[in-house]
Amino acid sequence: MLPAKRITIGDMFVLIFSLLLFVFLAIRPLAAADGNYCILTVGDTKQVCSLTENRTIPVENGGYSLRVEICDGTAAIIASDCPDQVCVHTGRISKTGQAAACVPAGVILHITGDTGDEEDFRVG
Repeated sequence: MLPAKRITIGDMFVLIFSLLLFVFLAIRPLAAADGNYCILTVGDTKQVCSLTENRTIPVENGGYSLRVEICDGTAAIIASDCPDQVCVHTGRISKTGQAAACVPAGVILHITGDTGDEEDFRVG
C-alpha cells in the first residue's frame, strides 16, 4: 500500500491556474461582439455584405449550388447540394469571428466587425 501524498503548493498553483483558464475559455465566446459585415469568399472572389440588408445570394462554384441568406443581422448557408450538408447544419452566425464553410464548393462565410479590407485568414 502506498503512503498518502499531501497536496503541495505547486499542486494548488496548477489547480487554480487550470480553473482560471477554464473560466476564461468558457466566458470568452459569450463576450464576442455582434458583427457588422459578412465576407462571402467563393474561390478567389471576396464579396462584403452588410448584415443590416436582408437578402439571399445564390452561389455556384465547384459544381455545387448554394444559397446564402442574410437576415436580421445574421447570415447562414441555407441550402446546398453538397453531399454532407455540414455548411447548412452550421446554422446562423452573427458574432465577429464566426464562420461557416462549404468545403466541397470552396465557399466560406465569415463574420467581421469591419469591411474586411485586412486579411483575416487564408485557406489553401
